[in-house]
Amino acid sequence: MRVWTEKFVRVNKYSRPGLKLKGVKKLVLHWTANPGASAANHFTYFDRTAIQAQRYASAHIFVDKNEAINIIPLDEVAYHANDGTYRGVPELKPNANLLSIGVEMCVEKDGTFHHDTITRTEDVFVELCKRFKLDPMKDIVRHYDITRKNCPAPWVKNRQAFEDFKKRVKLKMNAGDVYIVQKGDTLGAIAKKYNTTVATLQKLNNIQNQNLIRVGQKIKVATQTKPKSQLKQTTQTYTVQKGDTLSKIAQKYNTTIASLQKLNGISNPNLIRVGQKLRVK
Repeated sequence: MRVWTEKFVRVNKYSRPGLKLKGVKKLVLHWTANPGASAANHFTYFDRTAIQAQRYASAHIFVDKNEAINIIPLDEVAYHANDGTYRGVPELKPNANLLSIGVEMCVEKDGTFHHDTITRTEDVFVELCKRFKLDPMKDIVRHYDITRKNCPAPWVKNRQAFEDFKKRVKLKMNAGDVYIVQKGDTLGAIAKKYNTTVATLQKLNNIQNQNLIRVGQKIKVATQTKPKSQLKQTTQTYTVQKGDTLSKIAQKYNTTIASLQKLNGISNPNLIRVGQKLRVK
């Protein structure tokens, strides 16, 4: 599934100069500060209005609660993080625009980030970090960190929210398995199934209330927490008793006859003897 849609603005000197990036050392998080405007609205603005207004500004990707749009190719310069003054991120000196990718989060009419906008932005950064081999904890920075501009304002005011955002991106990068919620499931039961905790699943999936999961919902589970059925199993020895069959032993240890044959080098499942020692998992 594609995380964003490519819809590039025309090449022009104000929003898409067509210059090639010198590298991607950081990913820069912004907010649009334009309450109620969608990602599509911002494509239109930078493809038309910014040119007409002769305003130098843009970013690579815009994210709202419904979609993410990549408006500047990821190997080209966007005008998003350089005002010629303060440079708080040494790796981006002397011009952050030449060495970074900018992502703008759209805001709701009340000036807040919609939950789905945050989740989708996390997915965008997961893809970018993987593509450019970056570490979300140290390579995702705010516009504020570079120029001290109040952007993204909600996460300048609340730095912990920004740190939590990066942690969720990190968790998602390590995510592998996806579990689809079945009727009767609880987050506790899913956590137990995958040998993890409810808190970890909540963090990984940005679930605020553990009681509010729905049938059909996809739950991401970190790769290091495989289902218990996939955990490394230990081997023990069973001594064959009178009346035993390989089938009975397989049933006793919740395994298969074929597995026992392979584990013990038994070619004929009917030829086992009392006192014989069998390896079982």
